[in-house]
Amino acid sequence: MNCREIFEALSEFIDEDLSTSTCNEIQRHLDHCQNCRIVVNTLRKTVTLYHSLPPKVMPGEVRTRLHRVISIESSRDHDGGS
Repeated sequence: MNCREIFEALSEFIDEDLSTSTCNEIQRHLDHCQNCRIVVNTLRKTVTLYHSLPPKVMPGEVRTRLHRVISIESSRDHDGGS
């Protein structure tokens, strides 16, 4: 794998959503590519920090508006995008 392919598969790699053989290929690349190793380590730290944050509660007004927009978009999708 090359660096571009690694970057395209980063999220799945971090989430362990790739086949064992693909993960092994990526790991072999990381063993020899410091730049990609830095990117992967930074992404892992970012994900860990994000998961350590307390959940944010969405204000009721924002939640209502969001649900309204989702409902409108869903209706458009079911009506053929009109």
